[in-house]
Amino acid sequence: MKNYARQQFSCKDAEAVSAAVASVEKATSGEVVPVVRSYSSRYRRPVLRWILGCQMVFICSWALGTAAIGEPLTPFGLLVFTGLYLLLTVFMFLLPEICPPFLRLLAGRRLTDEKVTEQAVNAFVRYGVSGTERRSGILIYVSLFERQVVILADKGIDKKVAPETWKTVSEQIADGMRSGHPVEAMVRAVESCRDLLAKYFPPTDKNPDELPNFIME
Repeated sequence: MKNYARQQFSCKDAEAVSAAVASVEKATSGEVVPVVRSYSSRYRRPVLRWILGCQMVFICSWALGTAAIGEPLTPFGLLVFTGLYLLLTVFMFLLPEICPPFLRLLAGRRLTDEKVTEQAVNAFVRYGVSGTERRSGILIYVSLFERQVVILADKGIDKKVAPETWKTVSEQIADGMRSGHPVEAMVRAVESCRDLLAKYFPPTDKNPDELPNFIME
């Protein structure tokens, strides 16, 4: 699968997002960690089901066609069958790779939602967002292939902010992705999180940079 993160976020873009996160550290004692992933899963299982299903249809159709003709399978016929079977298998394997909308269709919304949420929770723990001193970390998780955004806030800030607020911020990023301006949308989302954190967690004399500013996977 393509590295969507590198395609949509250049080094200059990463610096712009990092600069926005740095502004958070000056205005508040909270932390914001944007994580951009190319995809949250490769969805091998639905692809395998698709390939096996098409193979079964092909084999059954060939068998029924041969039976209808009433002629035995010749060596040449077997060669043709094998060649077509291999070509079909290669095509069915490559189609989800070269056509992302088709792979999203195969995976289904329920599975993509599950995988994105699962990887967001993993990132929340892996990058230490859940371990800040004042429990005021916010993870902005963007999964580009699935075109989904998940925002997870630690309990220190989450209990002070209505769930609808996080939904608004995530939709802001999703709209930017759909319009072809993911970087600008990410910067605005970071700034929105900064304003929320500054309201409840103003900067202190001891204000360490506890977490990474921007992560691309």
